[in-house]
Amino acid sequence: MRDLAARRWRNAGVLLAATLFTWVVYAGYAVFLRDTSFISGWALLCCIVALAAFNVRKKLPFLALGKASTWLQWHMYLGLWSMVLFAAHLAFHLPNGRLETILASLYVVIAGSGVVGAVLSRAFAATLTRQGESVIYERIPALRASLQTKAEELVLQAARANSETLTRFYSQKLMRFLAGPRNIPAHLIGSDRALHTLLSEINVMRPYMMDQELKILDQLTQIVRTKDLLDFQYARQGLLKLWLFVHMPLTVSLLIFGLVHLSVVYAFIGAVQ
Repeated sequence: MRDLAARRWRNAGVLLAATLFTWVVYAGYAVFLRDTSFISGWALLCCIVALAAFNVRKKLPFLALGKASTWLQWHMYLGLWSMVLFAAHLAFHLPNGRLETILASLYVVIAGSGVVGAVLSRAFAATLTRQGESVIYERIPALRASLQTKAEELVLQAARANSETLTRFYSQKLMRFLAGPRNIPAHLIGSDRALHTLLSEINVMRPYMMDQELKILDQLTQIVRTKDLLDFQYARQGLLKLWLFVHMPLTVSLLIFGLVHLSVVYAFIGAVQ
């Protein structure tokens, strides 16, 4: 924990130093009546390229390019510094022109989604492991289907034992619960009310069951708990994947529009000269 705190203080110090350096350079250019938009624009473009390189690093884990955790830390703090560069590039004014407005809007959305993603990643990382072993997202549908098959086998046993209570409860409650993801909004906010409600309905039946039925009910209860954990993983991992699905394509779009913007600026300078 001390190492983590020290690293955060160090990174925050580097970010503060970079911010002060940015404003010193910006003020120096302004004193000598230089156009600060060129230096801030180039710095911002290089910063965005470096930020996009983090995704390349994730897709090439077999290369000795450093730890992914270190890349993530630099990605976050470089993203914060890019906000300083963005403010300097606009000089705290609204953009002029359609292309500049598109660029600024893309950046604001990307930066905002980056902050949201960082908060979600940190908030969900601890809960995903605390609620049980983290499951690979792509395996969840197969695991869910396996639980459903096991539950159906147990219900067939109950039917052969003439347990109408269990078979009716399965058809009215559990069949739909096991058929697919459930209670996604509740899992995203950390509410387990739906699970407690279902378990309460299960417990109400216990006093009226024979030993064989109770054994089946105990196994169904465990299936319900496991299925709820899978839904928890599915909801939170799915939201993180959805965030990346938005964040990365927009970053690519920003780079493309940024290069177009750069070409237009230098074309205009050439025309004026």
